[in-house]
Amino acid sequence: MIAFIADDADATRLVAKIDEIVKAHQASGLRGFVVFAAGPKKKAEMEKMAAEHGISVPMVLPKDLDQTLNLYKINPKAKSTVLVTKANQVQFNAVDVASETFGGVEEAVKRVLGQ
Repeated sequence: MIAFIADDADATRLVAKIDEIVKAHQASGLRGFVVFAAGPKKKAEMEKMAAEHGISVPMVLPKDLDQTLNLYKINPKAKSTVLVTKANQVQFNAVDVASETFGGVEEAVKRVLGQ
């Protein structure tokens, strides 16, 4: 699972949801990480978020955001994009996912894992 998240108010809740689902399905082989569409100033915030909320899913800031977004074909105007992949193939893609609308991602993960 790969999540691309813009720097907005719901980011912490969405990262917590992603962390929760990755932890819940880790035994089934689910792995994930979060890419923040933000500048280098976000690093300290990310570390603080992880410490305060017990988040263990990796969070990264790409060196070249435009290149990363192009590589994954991510709309830079989206607040968030979540990709669920299997064998490096996208099985599910959701745009503007919020913590309140995360149910579709959870269902996609279960479907991809065969649960």
